[in-house]
Amino acid sequence: MFKRFWPRLLKTAAIEAIAERPLNGKNEPVSVAGAGEFLLASERGAETLNEVTKRTHMLKREAEKSLFFETRDMAHGGAWIHRSYLTK
Repeated sequence: MFKRFWPRLLKTAAIEAIAERPLNGKNEPVSVAGAGEFLLASERGAETLNEVTKRTHMLKREAEKSLFFETRDMAHGGAWIHRSYLTK
C-alpha cells in the first residue's frame, strides 16, 4: 500500500516544503558535508528513552539546533525501524 502511495506522499512533502520556505531571499544549497554534520550533531543530543510498549521503544535526542527521533523494535534486539531528523 505504501509503495503505491509513495510518489504522492513525496510530491506532497516537496510542495509543502516549498510553500513554507521563508521569503528572506537567502536560500543557499546545503553541502554534503553540512548535511552530514547536521545528522551527526542530531544523534549526539541529550537522550530520552520512552517505552511505548514492551516491544516498542522511542528514543529522543535533543541538541541545540536539532531533534532526533528513533523507534526501536525490542523483539529484534532493539533494531531501529524509523528515524526522523528535525531542525529547530
